[in-house]
Amino acid sequence: MGVITATTELMQLLRQQDPDDLAVYLDRLNKEHFSLVTLINALSPLLVMESNLRFCSFHLIKMSLFLRKLSLSGLLSQATEIALAKMVVQHLFYLEWIELSVSPFVHSPDPIDAPLDNILTEIRKGNAHNAYFYAALALKDNMPQLFSTLLLNGVLSILDTLGHALSCFFPVLEQLVDMDHPAAGTALFSYILYLCRLRKNSLSVRQSAPGTTIPDR
Repeated sequence: MGVITATTELMQLLRQQDPDDLAVYLDRLNKEHFSLVTLINALSPLLVMESNLRFCSFHLIKMSLFLRKLSLSGLLSQATEIALAKMVVQHLFYLEWIELSVSPFVHSPDPIDAPLDNILTEIRKGNAHNAYFYAALALKDNMPQLFSTLLLNGVLSILDTLGHALSCFFPVLEQLVDMDHPAAGTALFSYILYLCRLRKNSLSVRQSAPGTTIPDR
């Protein structure tokens, strides 16, 4: 028997929104080989594209990546992994999400002098398409400063839940975007979309060098 992952069958069930068929699929997890890590890896493009975020930030993908890390560390029993997998899939089943996959590869025939500044300029305009282009360029050439810039602006977008926002944003950058995950481009694009939605509350801070401080409001 092969490993149960987010197969074409599961993706089809999620699209069809049939709870009975989904229940049959989940019941099979008790009878066949299963990998929580591969399930979460495969579902990450959907998890990171959750729509109408109820907690104002990436809550479900954050928790899923936390479970993934526990599984990779060998801290979960098989029975626990199956129970957690069912919870993640059932939760995703009743959420709104966009099935979208974005490649982190972009091409520019000419060098871009200040991609970080350009990212923030486009975010202030609400132009996610152009902002993503510059972010993907920075991902290749200037990843640490890109991450600092995105995290600073992400947490400043919802100041009343600073810790919650940071705890949601950081795992996505650390485990999806920074590790060449198949969902890396989609995760980065989803983050850009988030900043575009909340751009009115953002200070548009760019961390250009170590030791840069966040200005007072």
